[in-house]
Amino acid sequence: KAVPDRIDFDPYPWQSFANWISSQLVRWDLQGDEKVKSAITSENYDQVGKEIFLTDLARELAQEVGQTPPTEIYRTETLEFDTFDPAKPQEYVDEQIKKYGF
Repeated sequence: KAVPDRIDFDPYPWQSFANWISSQLVRWDLQGDEKVKSAITSENYDQVGKEIFLTDLARELAQEVGQTPPTEIYRTETLEFDTFDPAKPQEYVDEQIKKYGF
C-alpha cells in the first residue's frame, strides 16, 4: 500500500542537528569518563558537527545530481518537547540538566 506521507523525514544533514547530537553526547556522557566534555566544548560544537555531518559536501553532491539543497546549514530544531537553538548548544545542555536533574 502506498502512503506518500507515511514518513516525515528530511535527509539533509543539517549542521544544527549535528550540534544537537553533540549536545546530547555531552549531556549524557555515555562513556562515563567525561572525555566527551573535553572533545566537545562550547567553543567547538560547529567544528565537531562539520567533521561528522559533512553538510557542505552533501550540498555539493546534491547539486551535482540536479537537486536544490538548502543554502542554510542551521535552523532551529523542533523537538518533541522543546526547540534547540544551534547557536547555544551548551546553554541547552545546562538548561536540560537544570530542568530534569540529569
